Amino acid sequence: MSKNVGLIKIKGKVGDLSFYQSKGKNLVRMASTVEKGRIMKDPAYKRTRENMAEFGASARIGKSFRNCFGIFAKRFGDENYIGRITGLMREIISNGSGRRGERVFEVVANKEILEGFEFNPNDKLQNFFSPPFTLTANAARNELTLNVPVFNTDMWMSAPEGATHFSLICIASVLSDFAGTRVKKKYEPAEPLLNELSAYQISAAIETSGLTTAPVSLTAVLPGAPAMTGNVGLLAAVGIEFYQEINGEMFILATDNALKKLLKFFDSV
Repeated sequence: MSKNVGLIKIKGKVGDLSFYQSKGKNLVRMASTVEKGRIMKDPAYKRTRENMAEFGASARIGKSFRNCFGIFAKRFGDENYIGRITGLMREIISNGSGRRGERVFEVVANKEILEGFEFNPNDKLQNFFSPPFTLTANAARNELTLNVPVFNTDMWMSAPEGATHFSLICIASVLSDFAGTRVKKKYEPAEPLLNELSAYQISAAIETSGLTTAPVSLTAVLPGAPAMTGNVGLLAAVGIEFYQEINGEMFILATDNALKKLLKFFDSV
């Protein structure tokens, strides 16, 4: 990939060259000689259209996946988390049944691909927090409970420099299956009323050192007590957020917070 290093920054096409920006850099590549209209209609580009449809679906479902975790997505994600999520969605679509360009996205059937996803591989939950804990869902799969027994912070935690307190976060969210539609020519959720439902609970601030904690129990309850179907999965996540106490006020540290998004996946109890 060539770079545009001139004093004048150009965007758009000049002859056979296409100038654009990506991640703050000015780049240049050979412009495509194939018109969009031909790509969308010419039988020779059928495979290209199928790939475009499934890539677009991966981005669409990836956004839905991120929306499941609301503010925590941006707060805990590294600079590449969006691309990594899109890649997972593409892998799942590739496993789906149906015609190319319309293959279904099935959540439950591909839960192994999603489980264990880290928003930031460099700030893993276990790097900071390692006591045993359990995640359980109720029979209806619309409540998620995190239980952490008594533990000593000096033995089971490694807090970042400057942190005086931490909070644990329990998140429950719903992701639906998706399918391509020929009429709308895009992917839609099988359960639109359930898709992206989410809830979370955050613990009170706990000191990072010199403390044997009380048991921690957090329950995230999905709004409206929804009736879950086989076309959705309940996504379970645990996060940790660090603070620095200054004059009695808690300030969130800008770095070293962690969220393991799919620590567990509930398709049944």
